[in-house]
Amino acid sequence: MTRIRSSTCAALLAAILILASGGPGTTRPPRAAAAAVGHTLVVGSIVDPDTLNPWFTGGNPLDIDIFDALLSVDPHGRLQPALATSVAHSPDGRTWTFHLRHGVKRADGQPFTSADVAYDYHAIVDPKSNVPVTAGWNLIDRASTPDAYTFVCHLTAVSAPFLANVGLTAILPAHIYGRPGLNLQKTPFNRIPFGTGPFRVSA
Repeated sequence: MTRIRSSTCAALLAAILILASGGPGTTRPPRAAAAAVGHTLVVGSIVDPDTLNPWFTGGNPLDIDIFDALLSVDPHGRLQPALATSVAHSPDGRTWTFHLRHGVKRADGQPFTSADVAYDYHAIVDPKSNVPVTAGWNLIDRASTPDAYTFVCHLTAVSAPFLANVGLTAILPAHIYGRPGLNLQKTPFNRIPFGTGPFRVSA
């Protein structure tokens, strides 16, 4: 199980204390392997964030390694597998298939599946969510989940940055954010979130 602790300073520096731990049977993407069990990560910020939901923070350093994306970027700027093990596309570039990693669990023990990606797609493009950045996701005309580890999407048009835009978006847990009546921006979960990353915030 993954755990994280956070602490914010009332002065100019806000710090987050993050504890990493991996539970039995939890498969992490390769980039998470460096997070040693029980270690604390301190990340500084000049502001006290009102949310740690990465869809609304604009890259705030406090959500580093709490959430994973389908892909990651290596030191040379190349896209690499993360929650997705591989990606394929049709010859015309309008149908994309993401094959997802098996055995990934969130800090509460719930498994990561294609249902999370499907939920995120619908939530991001829903005007009621007011997600500020929808690039890539807004080109998806329809999506399907043939099984628990496959996400297929069909685009309205070919887009060169589609894979990066969608692949590098933090994947939020559907079983938390998809609850009926939940306000995506105001849920208390945004203050003490956890995902599939190696760290978890603890009040």
